[in-house]
Amino acid sequence: MFSYGKKDRVAPLVYLEHRHDATGIVEAQFTYGFPVPGYYLGRSRPAVFVFEDRGRLAADIATAHLAGQPVNYVVLYSDSLEADTALLERTLGRTLVVRTTISPSLGDDLAHFINPHRNHATRAVVLSVQPLPAASP
Repeated sequence: MFSYGKKDRVAPLVYLEHRHDATGIVEAQFTYGFPVPGYYLGRSRPAVFVFEDRGRLAADIATAHLAGQPVNYVVLYSDSLEADTALLERTLGRTLVVRTTISPSLGDDLAHFINPHRNHATRAVVLSVQPLPAASP
């Protein structure tokens, strides 16, 4: 069985790179913060915005909006998935749909068991941001 470390950081980006339609990605790192390994997104990398603080969410979303890159995916790291998804939906003003969930690898689980303060084993949820409905004439 193949296992690699930091699966929760790598696999969501590889998933999005294979979709070939990401224009902007929010990494909502509400469980723990880490540098995003953007090279897993391929050559024509979409903009990636990292949000770590639920209290600054509105300001962070405004900053991402001003960057001019439409966000169409969210990668969520959360210990309260439903509450954080609802918070993101309210703040974005858009519906989020779960596309895939990435569980930690066996190696990540083992490292977390041995030293949970230094090694995080977290699931990552990839959500798509649904487009606004077209305005009626």
